[in-house]
Amino acid sequence: MTRLHYLAKEIARHDTLYHGQDNPEISDAEYDALRREYADLRTAFMKERSAEFKGFARRLGAMAKKIAA
Repeated sequence: MTRLHYLAKEIARHDTLYHGQDNPEISDAEYDALRREYADLRTAFMKERSAEFKGFARRLGAMAKKIAA
């Protein structure tokens, strides 16, 4: 399980404990830290995926030009 996946599951669990059961296990500050880490990792992941896609698109475009020539 990736850290991103783990954080998503933990945040969901704490949401249920806090909102659904009125029984929080962690402080608001700890919860906020989980949310910040999740947001930071998600942003980094999306930037990485975007860069990978741009590289793939360039390679695909180059291949299409070779085929068309």
